[in-house]
Amino acid sequence: MMPMGPEKFVFGVHGRHGKRLDTFAEFKIDNTDRSETLIGFKTKFAAGEVRGCITSSMKVESIYRKFINMFELELQTKMDLANPSAPT
Repeated sequence: MMPMGPEKFVFGVHGRHGKRLDTFAEFKIDNTDRSETLIGFKTKFAAGEVRGCITSSMKVESIYRKFINMFELELQTKMDLANPSAPT
């Protein structure tokens, strides 16, 4: 419970399903009593890692990240499935 923070209540769980796959879920209630649920995953493989999540407001986000020596390459995508005319 965080009465002075941006959210009133946050509850989250994290699952580890082996060396390469993590899953997570989060439930939030903000100061205007609106709630939102987020469900996602993170997986690692030789070429990099992929993260993805979807919210209860039908917003989808994915991130591909690759490490090359001391550099990091990242590709982010976001889409609002509830509003198809919104930019991707």
